[in-house]
Amino acid sequence: NNPISLMQFACWDTVLLLRVPNCSELPPWLTQFLESGDDVVKVTASFGVADKRKLQRSFNWDFDAKAVHTSYWDIAELAAAREIPQGMLKMAHHFEIPFQKRKDVGASDWESAGHKGLTAEQREYAAND
Repeated sequence: NNPISLMQFACWDTVLLLRVPNCSELPPWLTQFLESGDDVVKVTASFGVADKRKLQRSFNWDFDAKAVHTSYWDIAELAAAREIPQGMLKMAHHFEIPFQKRKDVGASDWESAGHKGLTAEQREYAAND
């Protein structure tokens, strides 16, 4: 039930890790991106009701009311339609891509990284996630 403290965005060769601890609303540039239409396709991974609720609770941002749904593609749905195993780890194994997801890092303290920032392990975990 913790609020969102980190958001990840990526393109082909870059990952942006956006730390948002203690933020009660999203920055305007990010809302504009999230609410943009089909000109920018956003690919998610098993983005569901719990994720939408967390966005609502953390930033008072209602995905169902504000997002252009056709601009969001869920990789889990695309995989299921092609009979590819769902979940990042299973997909990586299916395509023979080396990938590890350490549960201890995923469960570590992301919010109180403070001025030191995230650890190298947290940055790698988030970028791969």
